[in-house]
Amino acid sequence: MHFFSPSGKSFSDSYDTATKTLTVGSNRRQDEDQPGFDSERNQQRRHSVTALVRHPENRAISDPQLTVQKGDAQHEEEITTLVAGHNAVVSAYNAGWTNPNLYDDFLAGSQAIQRGIRKAGVKRLLVVGGAGSLEAAPGLQLVDTPQLPAGWKPGALAARDYLNILKQETDLEWTFLSPTIRLEPGERTARFRQNLEQPVFEE
Repeated sequence: MHFFSPSGKSFSDSYDTATKTLTVGSNRRQDEDQPGFDSERNQQRRHSVTALVRHPENRAISDPQLTVQKGDAQHEEEITTLVAGHNAVVSAYNAGWTNPNLYDDFLAGSQAIQRGIRKAGVKRLLVVGGAGSLEAAPGLQLVDTPQLPAGWKPGALAARDYLNILKQETDLEWTFLSPTIRLEPGERTARFRQNLEQPVFEE
């Protein structure tokens, strides 16, 4: 796990006390195991989560701490309405890896979410981006290397370019999270290592 935050806050800083969090894009691969919702941990810390999804009928989880809400991340005013009353937003928005307009739609949706949160008066934003903005070497980001698979390029470029946009944000307390370069199914260990702008590799 890698994080970039102008405030110096890490991923966990928003979650040390009870929060009401809205998640966007909780169908992404990072969340396939119980779609991003850790019931036991949320109950222990008294978290409540609203999952914003396009198709709530596809979500099978039933938990008193979780509310599944239909919504479209591309609609700024809808985001503003739905996020009101929450303490933080976790955005794992992705316009779809098979979407031929992935790059433009990703940037449009991500910025709509950002503007909607700002209008709602919610300060804390955590963005789950990609590994493309991490450095393969000093001054060289992974997205700009020839080793990056062509199929990953549009999404990786969009996430990197959105990070550059986000760096201009001064009203929100934001953190940009980059997962490991490769995500594979495996046993949950509840342990992770973190870094800033360089990848973390398996020891």
